[in-house]
Amino acid sequence: MEDLTILRTFSAATTVLAAALVAANWNARVTVTGFVIFIVGSSPG
Repeated sequence: MEDLTILRTFSAATTVLAAALVAANWNARVTVTGFVIFIVGSSPG
């Protein structure tokens, strides 16, 4: 598997996880964790 494909798959998976955590709206810590995961998953490099 190509390196870029692996990175794109990781980014997509982390974005979905982060969106689920933010949308769950359980508490502030979970929401902040979702935002942090979103930033890590969407960072360009």
